[in-house]
Amino acid sequence: MTPRLLYSADGCEVWHGDCLDPETVGAVMQGRRAELLHVDAPYSARTHDSQWGSGADVDAMPDPVKAPKPIPYPAWSGADVDAMCLIWLPHVAGWCTTVTDHVLAPEWARAFSATGRYTFAPLPWVETGSRIRLAGDGPSLWGYWAVVARPRAKPWFKWGTLPGAYVASAERRPGRIIGGKSLALTLQFLGDYSRRGDLVLDPCLGGGTTIMAARMSGRRCIGIEKDEGRAELCARLLAKKREQFDLFQ
Repeated sequence: MTPRLLYSADGCEVWHGDCLDPETVGAVMQGRRAELLHVDAPYSARTHDSQWGSGADVDAMPDPVKAPKPIPYPAWSGADVDAMCLIWLPHVAGWCTTVTDHVLAPEWARAFSATGRYTFAPLPWVETGSRIRLAGDGPSLWGYWAVVARPRAKPWFKWGTLPGAYVASAERRPGRIIGGKSLALTLQFLGDYSRRGDLVLDPCLGGGTTIMAARMSGRRCIGIEKDEGRAELCARLLAKKREQFDLFQ
């Protein structure tokens, strides 16, 4: 897949490309280094397979119209995490962060540590009221894990104490895609792990929460999305927001 630049304005870029293709990094980064990697990559097969809960009878659900569609992208394994880190981490000068499930959190921590970074214990990322399990046995999944790692260098030794968890009510905003994260929590997270003007890298852009939060908080951002439809949607949304902003200038 040849990477294509779909949007570029105000320090933010949307690319259509495969983040696990080594050729993508050269075309996208062009010698640049990001101050923050923040990625919400696909989760493990266990999370994908348990969307409806074990043994769920979808046809018997009282309101199937409101039920989410099947996850449209394949689950990741530890090998995918390794490939991501091998390709992208050499182009990140500062914090490396991810939001993931309990199965892959140890894989991300291992992969971050393998690059020589200091990796912290996973942090809870909780959206109260969210429901990943809509049917079947057991509790709904309200929480994810944020894995963070920093370089072993002086500038990051004095970064300061940061929150031990990220908690907010689940958002029901129109157009939010499956797996999309809270905009409020993403804004808080970027504020804690980057500075205004920093370049944020998100190789799994998805619905565009990271790039929206980056622009709103005065960061630059490079986002890559493999799904062409989602990449084009992100580009259109950014262009629309920019047009709305220009109207009030």
